[in-house]
Amino acid sequence: MNCLKTIYLTREFGKVRLQFIALFISLLVFIISYVPLSFVHGAYQNSEKAIFPFIIAIISMPILHSLVMVLSLSILKKSTKIPFKLTGLKFPAWFCFKGVQLTKPEAIVTGMMPTIILTLPGFLISSQLADYYLYTLLWSSIHLGMTVTNFIYLFYIFKAPKEVYIHHLSEGFELLLKQKEY
Repeated sequence: MNCLKTIYLTREFGKVRLQFIALFISLLVFIISYVPLSFVHGAYQNSEKAIFPFIIAIISMPILHSLVMVLSLSILKKSTKIPFKLTGLKFPAWFCFKGVQLTKPEAIVTGMMPTIILTLPGFLISSQLADYYLYTLLWSSIHLGMTVTNFIYLFYIFKAPKEVYIHHLSEGFELLLKQKEY
């Protein structure tokens, strides 16, 4: 296999810039979707009983995001190594999919699954449940901001040739091409 390109998002964009982009997109999506939903739901009072489950849902969001990616890899019958570490007082470290090699369609499906399974139903629920629409809308907006890195990875994958294989590393991924045999 020949390495076409190695992509490290934190080296290319910087960790702070990626976090700022995620925060900006979360706020933008929340503001754009809150205004029409507040007109749809009218003068409903938001249930304050849901604040504690909302906090738990926000804390568990990175784990749910990673589990959906693991689920999509297991559906594709790909083996994964899932190291899990707690780092100080921070949230659990992201799961790493080291050594997983995917084709281009498999990588696209894996990258889109967290948005399809977690974010889109959250927006649908917020449009249907008037009492909890604020919390589900906030959760979905934050998760959509969190998937910004997935969409940047998908941008690189869409630009890659059709025959490319994606090899996940601990901090990024490599785009690999098979050598032609003569």
